[in-house]
Amino acid sequence: MDTVLPYFAPVHEDFDAPCHSIFINGINNTVNVALEITAPFSHFPHHIEHLVNPTSGFISDHFRIFQAKIGYPSESTYELSKKLISLEGGSKKILLIGHSEGGVIIERALHHLQKSGFEKLLSRITVHTLGSSSFFKNSFKIKKLTHHVTLLDALCFLQNPLTLLISSIGFLKVLKNKIAGKKSSASIPYFFTKFYWPGSWNFWREHTVREGIYNGILRKKLEKENRSNS
Repeated sequence: MDTVLPYFAPVHEDFDAPCHSIFINGINNTVNVALEITAPFSHFPHHIEHLVNPTSGFISDHFRIFQAKIGYPSESTYELSKKLISLEGGSKKILLIGHSEGGVIIERALHHLQKSGFEKLLSRITVHTLGSSSFFKNSFKIKKLTHHVTLLDALCFLQNPLTLLISSIGFLKVLKNKIAGKKSSASIPYFFTKFYWPGSWNFWREHTVREGIYNGILRKKLEKENRSNS
């Protein structure tokens, strides 16, 4: 169990990079484990930071997610909000990637920016979530939003009838692609969600971002979104 406050750890500092990327890890990660997630990207020629979101214990972390969903943001949300506001005067793209609880942290930070009138700042932000605890809609007028979720996570994160419907459509599309031998993923435009056939049926292995599908997506998005100003 960690007692340190959430903090920003530099992964790679390149102030001439076309994009400022921030990764937010999910629950139940010690500081050392959290830092292991982004360590492989320290050689990327991009400006990347990691908002280290430390664990308070498995049960406490889940309670923290519940609190955020009903309007009581965590310290990590406040730290992310402050960091984003500090970037207001720039013109570079801002890429946010959140894993698990990181998705909720991003959602609440965007809500704060919208409520505080940072429309221009929001228009520079691209968001990708990985197995997010919240499949929120793009009601913040950010540049782009995509939720990436395996079918295992989709089944575990059902939150309401609408999410159930969206997940069902995603499941059927992915299954159809799998049977047809096509790419085993499918996008659901309304919910800005992309579903993936799981690499294994082990939930804990599938949900981690240190390996598997989510790790691959994290790597691809850091490469793609930082490639140019377009």
